[in-house]
Amino acid sequence: ITAGGRQLKVIKELPVVIMDESTQSSEVSTLVPLSLPGIKKFVFVGDDKQLSSFSNVPQLEMSFFERILTNGSCDEPKMLNVQYRMHPQISEFPINKIYNNKLQDGVTVEDKSWPGISFPLYFISCKKGWESKVLSKRGGDETQFSYFQGYTYINKNECDIIISIIYKLMDDKNVKLQDIGVVTPYSAQRDYISSRLVDDMVINPERLAMIQEIEEEEFGKLKTGDNNSPSANNGSGQKKSSSSM
Repeated sequence: ITAGGRQLKVIKELPVVIMDESTQSSEVSTLVPLSLPGIKKFVFVGDDKQLSSFSNVPQLEMSFFERILTNGSCDEPKMLNVQYRMHPQISEFPINKIYNNKLQDGVTVEDKSWPGISFPLYFISCKKGWESKVLSKRGGDETQFSYFQGYTYINKNECDIIISIIYKLMDDKNVKLQDIGVVTPYSAQRDYISSRLVDDMVINPERLAMIQEIEEEEFGKLKTGDNNSPSANNGSGQKKSSSSM
């Protein structure tokens, strides 16, 4: 959408346009950069196996990237076939079941190992607490165009477990605080975890402000901190040695 702003009006010709994360853009949103003047080559960059465009309008659920792939307009899309983020034992499943063995690991088990931690992935059952629905408001007051109202969720028991995991990582495994990230899909849970981490004298003895890494479309306010601050986010791909979701 920024491509339609006044900042680019002074440019008379844009021969090459590269659109990153294009699978998360709806078809109508993609028309904005496609309408820029003088385009000779348009490069769509994205992953149709991951997040797609979200819309409450059924006809807008597919991105322009996916439309091109499904209608045969692009016979041989170029694939970046080496991944560097995941531990090979984590990437094994998506490589086999999602990418049909076309994706390769660019890192080894040794590259992604952490002293004292036997496995790269753990699943912890949280059966005791209960999930509460909370009204969520975003974008200021009701008179603003960006105003949004809906529901989000919070689970205090899960937060207790997350804090105990952080204790264990810090005390038993010597993981630095800045290498720990907490990921949650719900804004109310993110805010609750953030407040608990800020107030925890073990995790945050210097009472540093919480760093919240929020997806761009949420229009949330970010609290400042430094590199030693704990962080919680809504699923963005930030690099951390240890993440709890």
